Amino acid sequence: MAAKRSLLMRSRYLNGWYLFALIAVPMCATMLAGMADRNLSDPAAVASMIALSVRFAVPWLFIAFAASSLVVITPGSVSRWVLKNRRIFGLSFAAGMAWQLFFILIARRVTARCEFGKRACRARPSASAASVPRAP
Repeated sequence: MAAKRSLLMRSRYLNGWYLFALIAVPMCATMLAGMADRNLSDPAAVASMIALSVRFAVPWLFIAFAASSLVVITPGSVSRWVLKNRRIFGLSFAAGMAWQLFFILIARRVTARCEFGKRACRARPSASAASVPRAP
């Protein structure tokens, strides 16, 4: 069993850039699906996407941060594999944080249209609502 696990951990598809692609592609697909599912002109929807991106990113930071400690606490093939791919886990964290930055920039754009303290933030009007004059 240990020999099979060791052989699996040495596979090129579970190391290096292949591992990064294995982590980043599903993360990006989930973010894109979440963007398609939500109205990003609503600040609450953007905040939920920020939270989702953090939920995807933070576990990779924990793994990268704990890699050297894992080798000391539980020596074995898995902990050595985690240590070997620590940089990839850190890059996966960075990819998740890039999504967070993207959503923060969207949130800034959305909230820039708000007049704080006067009235509630309104979503951008649709094309049909834009032709209707608004009362001052």
